[in-house]
Amino acid sequence: MKKTILNLLMAGIALFSVNALQAQVTNFGTGSGTGGTNATYVGYFSGQGATAFNNSFFGHFSGRATSTGSNNSYFGSEAGRDDSVSYNNTFMGSQAGRSSKGNNNTFIGVYTGRINTGGYNTTIGSGAGQNNTSGGENTLLGAAAGYYNAEGQGNVYVGKNSGIGSSGAPGGNYNVAVGTESGRVIKDGKYNVFLGYRAGYNNSSGYLNVFLGNDAGYSETGNEKLYIDVTSTATPLIYGEFDKDKVGINTNQLPNSVGGANTSAYSLYVKGGILTEEVRVRTGWADYVFDADYNLLPISEVESFIKENGHLPNVPSEKQVEAQGVELGDITRIQQEKIEELTLYIIKLQKQVDALSEKLDKEINKK
Repeated sequence: MKKTILNLLMAGIALFSVNALQAQVTNFGTGSGTGGTNATYVGYFSGQGATAFNNSFFGHFSGRATSTGSNNSYFGSEAGRDDSVSYNNTFMGSQAGRSSKGNNNTFIGVYTGRINTGGYNTTIGSGAGQNNTSGGENTLLGAAAGYYNAEGQGNVYVGKNSGIGSSGAPGGNYNVAVGTESGRVIKDGKYNVFLGYRAGYNNSSGYLNVFLGNDAGYSETGNEKLYIDVTSTATPLIYGEFDKDKVGINTNQLPNSVGGANTSAYSLYVKGGILTEEVRVRTGWADYVFDADYNLLPISEVESFIKENGHLPNVPSEKQVEAQGVELGDITRIQQEKIEELTLYIIKLQKQVDALSEKLDKEINKK
């Protein structure tokens, strides 16, 4: 009997010890909380009303309104002050996440995520994401990065004032802006990539743009554009239009016609010369000239055509070439056509010469 009582007593002591360990709360400071389990509250009124578990609050009023929220770490004066039920958050800095209501956020820096209600945001830097409300899944790194991004989703802004946005605007979605002041005035643009100091600076509502280089696309406000340069020029080293599958080098002029010639199917436009070791063009060829039914004009008709038109049959005129240019593959085929026609004329002429020579020999032999 004594042994049974002793065993029960020991089990009770062990159970009490486990429960005491599980419910351990460390607090320091006037009004700091005493509730919850596995919690630490350090600072004036930090964690005052907390009742949940695995919370750590350090700083004046940090986590003061927390009640059932758990797995939170708040460091700094008023960090997470008004948050009550959120979980899995880490706030570090004066007023970081002060009135945040979202979950799974990391805010590091003064005022970061101050009024956030969204989730899965990571903001690092003074004022970064300060006005974010329902926006989620954003990564904002740098002082004031995404400052006015209120509702935008899935953005990555890296650099001071990157993606800072505009007051009252909802903010863009799924943009990447890397570089100080890159994508600075984004209001509601989406799916843009801006890399470089002030890249895409004034593009507020555009979408599907790619700007690479310092000041690249600085003044461009349109959509589906490509800029690669290191200045704010409107004619960058490489310019493109994704919706038309066209690219320009040192030009932003990508015409669909030149002097009446249709160039809408062209993909590459270059201002200036092209120097290369080799060019290969796949095109049709002119061996049809040797077909039995080919209409080889009599040389007299060719002469008449030249006198009337000033150029060979089936060859563009000087005026046409100056206005429209030439297609390399086509003009090569045409020139080959003329070479093969000349060959036929020479063969025909040689036959005539041979016939005359034979006739002349016969006349000489008669004498």
